[in-house]
Amino acid sequence: MTTSRRSRALGATACVVLALAVATPVTSASATSMTLTSPRIAAIVVRALAYDRRLRERAGTRADLLVLTSAERAGAEAAVFARLDSVAVQGLPLLVSTATPTNADHVRELVRARHAEAVFVDDLDPAFWPALREVARERGVIVFAGQRDALDSAAQVAIVDDGERARIVVSLPELRAARVELSADLLKLAEVLR
Repeated sequence: MTTSRRSRALGATACVVLALAVATPVTSASATSMTLTSPRIAAIVVRALAYDRRLRERAGTRADLLVLTSAERAGAEAAVFARLDSVAVQGLPLLVSTATPTNADHVRELVRARHAEAVFVDDLDPAFWPALREVARERGVIVFAGQRDALDSAAQVAIVDDGERARIVVSLPELRAARVELSADLLKLAEVLR
């Protein structure tokens, strides 16, 4: 099998795996109250990151995912995402780090200092969202959130609870503003806001 045929086959497999992850019912304590620290949500974030068409060009030798959260949630987030640390995304090892910013300037500093290609936002003070949006646009960073209301304020991609299932919602204007390109395979699975 040639390299391009193998790549297409792997891409199709990843697309099926992501579709299954999104379509699989949520198994949280309450079907209507999914916690963002679920391993399933973290896995969807990492799988969706694999569809970033410019990731390898921005990343260099590894992909850095920065999880921004509150002090109350930092331990839980670190534990969930630690399971995914060093998995390969587009052939690059993934390095996951968790941080609790104290102000808007700290958000900017963290994204720049950690050389993040991707950020996941959970329980981050909405007052910090404009700073995250600004630095994401400046550096070409893809931002994921576990809440839809973070779209267009901080995030370009939301993984939202849809009752029994998780859904991916993508804001194309925010992706374009940050110069992030997602594969059409992922966009087919997502609700796309234009």
